[in-house]
Amino acid sequence: MQGSLLYTVTTVRNSGSDIARGNQKLPARAGEQGCGFAVVANEVRQLATRRASAATDIRQRIDTSVSQVEAGAEQADLAGDTMRDIITAIGRVTTLMDEIDVATQEQRSGIREINSAVNDMEQTTQQNAAMVQQASAAAQQLQGEAERLNQVVARFVLPDAAEEALPAPRQESHDAPALPAF
Repeated sequence: MQGSLLYTVTTVRNSGSDIARGNQKLPARAGEQGCGFAVVANEVRQLATRRASAATDIRQRIDTSVSQVEAGAEQADLAGDTMRDIITAIGRVTTLMDEIDVATQEQRSGIREINSAVNDMEQTTQQNAAMVQQASAAAQQLQGEAERLNQVVARFVLPDAAEEALPAPRQESHDAPALPAF
């Protein structure tokens, strides 16, 4: 379309110039009657010059428009490239967000396992504390029993050193064995 429009403008400009040149030769041939014709020819020349100037102006405007359209097309291509880059960057950000989500879930799972292990350790510590308390109570009970047994044994009087020379009781006896002193 651009080529046919430029061809039409160029043809109009050239045909106006051709008419003006042809009208310059006619008054010289016509003689006296050619004087009026010369005025008309002069007007036609001016009109042809204005037409040529207008055609040149139109051609320049068309060239400018074409340049602007081409620049706009380049900018549109550049904008398209930029949009593709943005879409690619968004894809990378989405991938990173997915990786962060997976890492967060793994951390959450690890924290749950740690919490479970801490709870197990706490239960074990509580059980150990209960066993220590039970052992302490048993030790206190045994100490009380030992003191009571010491008191019972203390009631028995041992013979003096002279009496120690007496023969030792036979082993066959069913006497209760002596308890150690505490």
